[in-house]
Amino acid sequence: MEKILSKIDHKIMSTLCNDIICIKLNSVLKEDIYFMSKLSAIKELTEKLIDKTNEEWRTKRVRKFDNIRNTDLRAIFYLVEAYSYRREDDKKQSALKLKEILDRFGLQIIKKSYVDKSSSTRALLAQLKSEKLKYDREQIADLDQLISNLEQSQQDYYNALSLQLEDDLKRKNSKPAHILSIELRKLINEEFAPYIHAMKLANKEAYVYHSKKLSTIIKSYNAEVRNHQNYLKRKKQSHLASI
Repeated sequence: MEKILSKIDHKIMSTLCNDIICIKLNSVLKEDIYFMSKLSAIKELTEKLIDKTNEEWRTKRVRKFDNIRNTDLRAIFYLVEAYSYRREDDKKQSALKLKEILDRFGLQIIKKSYVDKSSSTRALLAQLKSEKLKYDREQIADLDQLISNLEQSQQDYYNALSLQLEDDLKRKNSKPAHILSIELRKLINEEFAPYIHAMKLANKEAYVYHSKKLSTIIKSYNAEVRNHQNYLKRKKQSHLASI
């Protein structure tokens, strides 16, 4: 009887378990109280694991929008600074006026904490969009578009962060993904799979299909993990040989 390898990470585990949950059930299995209780437990833990995996995605999403915001901030600073090095003309004077505002915040704004950066960005946008500076903004090609880009990335960041904070409150006491993955592996290896294997011997006609499908799924994911481990091993050996 094939067992799930301990090296399978939680992302692969959630997919593996979902495949197990989707195996078609016959009427005998549906009436098997012990079997259905274990399958129900697998479903419940898998849902929690997927939710935890999505939580990691939401954290990455916040970081992604923060990086976009950093890019938009740099674009404004660099554009205005470039115009400030022009020969003397109206465009340079407008750039210098805008540069005074930017210098009060400084490009180090991108190194601030998420909360401080958001406050500073909103304050910077409010000053740059002042009606008094309308003429000066128009003197610098694309500046209004860059300001609009920053407004959008700031809003996208705020929306992503709000969603993450809301989820954090809901899942404050929930188990981490690797613990859920361990619990699932233990449940399948020590209870679910052995039971199906034993029942296949007692009632082959009713349990053989599910037993074969379960074994095929586990073997497939184990092979995927072994292949990846072997690839990493070969890559490391190749690197060491080239030194």
